[in-house]
Amino acid sequence: MALVIMAVQDTYENNRTWCTESTLISLRTTVDWQKHRLIIIDNNSCDITASLLALDPFYELITLPENVGQARALNKGLLKREPGELVVRLDNDIVVYQEDWIEDMEYVLEKDPKIGVVALKRKNAWEHPAHPDTSFRSSLEMLPHNSGDRWMVVEVAGSVLGTCQALRPELLDKIGFFYQMGGLWGFIDPIVCAKAHVLGYKTVFLPHVHIDYLDEDLDSTEEKGPYQAWKERQAAKNFPAFEREKQRILGGDSMYHGPSDE
Repeated sequence: MALVIMAVQDTYENNRTWCTESTLISLRTTVDWQKHRLIIIDNNSCDITASLLALDPFYELITLPENVGQARALNKGLLKREPGELVVRLDNDIVVYQEDWIEDMEYVLEKDPKIGVVALKRKNAWEHPAHPDTSFRSSLEMLPHNSGDRWMVVEVAGSVLGTCQALRPELLDKIGFFYQMGGLWGFIDPIVCAKAHVLGYKTVFLPHVHIDYLDEDLDSTEEKGPYQAWKERQAAKNFPAFEREKQRILGGDSMYHGPSDE
């Protein structure tokens, strides 16, 4: 059984209600909610999204009076994690086409205890086994196999985007909660991956699972929408702080963070 958590922050300006709706349709049709549970944390979204989220009974909804940021919102869901429970965190701009994809993630973590984070791979991800830049060069590994087991290959990478990530329970026990350096968006994924590597875990993609990242077309255009432009400004502003935090983690300092992004 997995706990799936998703933060939503739709506004009239960022026009993301359609992303949330598409993601919900995908989740409803590809996941067995008799086995898993979903918690959605609404960061004070617009009335259209609030009405959409109030319609569907297959998840628990936490509604916040203000936008507290992605990390702190996700942590509201993490507070409800049961001991030893696998956590899947995903963004509200993804469509997954394969049924039982959570079971594939569970299988990866079960077969290889050295893997701490497994992610579904966006089509615009840079990582590739033949990438000329070693920073983005990945490698393919066959999972440990016994007679009768499924054959499955994972792609080991230095960092795996958090569009959809499953995190090993033992990893979460050690790192606590998601950390975003006090901001509203950005750098959750590389911080989690850096912590995983220090603790001796690998981070991997499951490239065989077909997904669409709904912002992909926008990301590939020269003219960015207001939401994408805001994300890029946030990333540029906070990148020096992220580099300092990453070096602190890699240097062996404490990597546990609390639920309030502290």
